[in-house]
Amino acid sequence: MRYKDFIKLEWKSFKRSPNFSKKFIFKILAGIGYFFMFLYLIALSFIAFYALRDKFPSLDAFQKGSHYFYVFFGLVFMAQLYVSSASFKVRYFMLLPIKKHKIVNYYLFKIVLHPVNIAFILMIVTYSGILLFNHYDVLGVVAWAISMMAAVVVINFLFLFAEKIPYLRSFMSLLLIVFFLKIHFFTEHLSPIGMLFYQIYKQPMLFVMPLLALALTYFVVFAYIFRRFYLDAGITKTRMKNRTIAQLSWLNNFGLMGHFIKNDLKLIWRNERPKQGLISVIVFLFIGALVISDYNGKLHQAYFYKIMFSIFVTGSFIAQFGNFIPAWDSAYYPMLMSQNLKYRQYLEAKWWIMALSVLVLLMLSLPYLYFGWRVYSLVLVTAIFNIGVNIPLTMISGMFRTQPIDLDKKVKAFQNNQPFDIKLMIYNILRLVLPIVIFILLEKYLGYQYGLAFFLILGVLGIVFRDWFLDKLVRYYIQRKYITLAGFRKNQA
Repeated sequence: MRYKDFIKLEWKSFKRSPNFSKKFIFKILAGIGYFFMFLYLIALSFIAFYALRDKFPSLDAFQKGSHYFYVFFGLVFMAQLYVSSASFKVRYFMLLPIKKHKIVNYYLFKIVLHPVNIAFILMIVTYSGILLFNHYDVLGVVAWAISMMAAVVVINFLFLFAEKIPYLRSFMSLLLIVFFLKIHFFTEHLSPIGMLFYQIYKQPMLFVMPLLALALTYFVVFAYIFRRFYLDAGITKTRMKNRTIAQLSWLNNFGLMGHFIKNDLKLIWRNERPKQGLISVIVFLFIGALVISDYNGKLHQAYFYKIMFSIFVTGSFIAQFGNFIPAWDSAYYPMLMSQNLKYRQYLEAKWWIMALSVLVLLMLSLPYLYFGWRVYSLVLVTAIFNIGVNIPLTMISGMFRTQPIDLDKKVKAFQNNQPFDIKLMIYNILRLVLPIVIFILLEKYLGYQYGLAFFLILGVLGIVFRDWFLDKLVRYYIQRKYITLAGFRKNQA
């Protein structure tokens, strides 16, 4: 079987999908996004050379720029962590009489030719063209470009292992955040990375070393995938894993709502997708600390960042969990709807889980008091705002999501197959941006305490009128019950 036959089969699978039109629109939007990424990275190539040449006219712009190539690898690292992902429904090909090595090679081929990798390769080619235009040595530039491309592909292959090591992705996310927030700290320590590639330009024969590293990485990754290329691989490996959570029988004392809370807690603990979101909540706590440590710097002079970090410090779990209600239960949602379900208690259980998460995160953020009461007071009032206002607003957002969730499948931050909904996007932007804008205006023209009072009053009102909000939500959820059921059924096909 030829590789173009794989492409034909994937195109037929995509074209015959029951929600082809929505997926096609999403692909177009993704293509537009990748196009602007190409333009941005190409423009960055020109800036990386000519801006340095103008700033340091007495120095070699290429040599000086090599000290900053670690930023390029930081961007590659970020793209692999959050964006790049080659989707391939390999299990269907396992049933066909196709040799395993061809399927594995095709999968690796798709990884290399992902649009994100193409964008970085175009950036390297553009930068190489600029060097040649400015009369740099042709052989050295070609050797340098090949070495840089090989390094991009090696990073890409190595990220396949990150999927298999628990919590490694979350650790790398935190590491990347530290890198970009404290990038000036790394300048002295990471500049030798770029200088190693500059030495390849000076001694072109050294380009063999990155190629050998690429070949070695390819064979290791190929062997790793090939050895695990079986239909039953992974079926039994998680049978007993993550089943050690306590029975939480004490929640039975709270009646039906207690049963719902217990089931949601078990869902979060036992499944990869919600657990991934739970880990990112801890990462947000560190983000807040890193940003706050720069409170007197340029970053925190912007009002926008002040309020943004404080909302997410205690509200990150709300965003991770509430935005996908009831999609978390999509696997058995038809069964739930066929029962004599008291929807009020179902939604109230979700509300209590999110409210308790805010209280837990508020306690975990107590070390922020080290930076002063002015800082922690903002975290405190936005926590009340999250409980009173953000929880019901987020549950409204989740109501319009009809894409089922695979609980055992991890996703990347920007990898989402939820059909594009412009109204939902506008609603979510307004829900976050509007209170920030109001806080900025109050702080600027009336004073900091008035901005705090705004969040405090809204949060207290939301808590006081919680029952009224929940009654309205119950009515809306019941009205959309059959739309949600049809969406889950259609998108599972």
